[in-house]
Amino acid sequence: MFSFDQLQSVHIEITNRCQAKCPMCSRNHHGGLTNPLLKESDWTIADFKRIFTPRVKKQIDKITFCGNFGDPLLNFHFVQMLDHIKDDNIYVDIHTNGSLRNRDFWKTLPKHLPAEHKVVFAIDGLADTHSRYRINTDFDKIINNARTFINAGGTAEWSMIRFAHNAHQVEAAKAVSEYYKFKYFTVKNSSRFALGNTFDVLDNSGNVVDTLEPHVPEPELDIEKIPAIIEQSVIDCWAKKQNEVYIDAHLDLMPCCFLASIPYNYFTSSDKFSNAKTSIQEQYKNLIEELGDTSMHNYSIEQILSRPSYSQVWTKYWTTQKLITCARTCGNIVKTPSQQYS
Repeated sequence: MFSFDQLQSVHIEITNRCQAKCPMCSRNHHGGLTNPLLKESDWTIADFKRIFTPRVKKQIDKITFCGNFGDPLLNFHFVQMLDHIKDDNIYVDIHTNGSLRNRDFWKTLPKHLPAEHKVVFAIDGLADTHSRYRINTDFDKIINNARTFINAGGTAEWSMIRFAHNAHQVEAAKAVSEYYKFKYFTVKNSSRFALGNTFDVLDNSGNVVDTLEPHVPEPELDIEKIPAIIEQSVIDCWAKKQNEVYIDAHLDLMPCCFLASIPYNYFTSSDKFSNAKTSIQEQYKNLIEELGDTSMHNYSIEQILSRPSYSQVWTKYWTTQKLITCARTCGNIVKTPSQQYS
């Protein structure tokens, strides 16, 4: 992969707790019951300082506070963590649903951030559409929090996921973001419709209460074509290009959040893609056996990246024994005129 002296960026999940119930987030089942595989965990300030030693802080130039499952603002040591890196010339990138904390927090947050920073607010539309996906969040509170942060000198981004139900609001949302002086406005389509063009939203009793649809419907993936798609994929690892590592809420280090999420991929035998998902789980177990212990409870970032196993195993998993997860997230499908895969 790359050596410690090439490391540039660290993506961290300082908590896997979140008050939101976004239906496509795998911390819950379609917005309903909490994923039974997920055990909630938080970093302590001691964990943070033990990982981000003076040597590590000198080596890297970016820290991303995000993760697979949690919102970093729910970690009670969050501000202390920011203070620990504030003067180390590290770019800080924070991702949040923005519906947490009070006005005083947002007003003082810029004082704990380095000059080079960005807080990304997940705002999926306007007041009438935002909470169809960002369940348990408050649009008005998010806007007020963001305005308070911006007016106090903070740099903010409005990040919008485009669905069928909010696609007509992209330009209006951008105009609102400019009015409130967000520095950036980004739009992306959800990648989580890959297995179908509808996604049911459930309540805690398992009842369907809503159905989400993608902005642009795509042909449904043919299960039988999955092996051929993987075989034809050319994997260009994003983590390698960014020289980045990911550390989850349990302090386990992996190259990226996609691989780190595999143990928590909850599904049942009735899932029509259960065979493919089972294969993903088996591939992950084999990968972990070859990588060895990557817990930050036991080893430092430098120790893990210095292992031959960490640097050498990827060639195999990107070529002769391709990881399905890597092919799906960082694979460029090679197509010939006679090979047009959905």
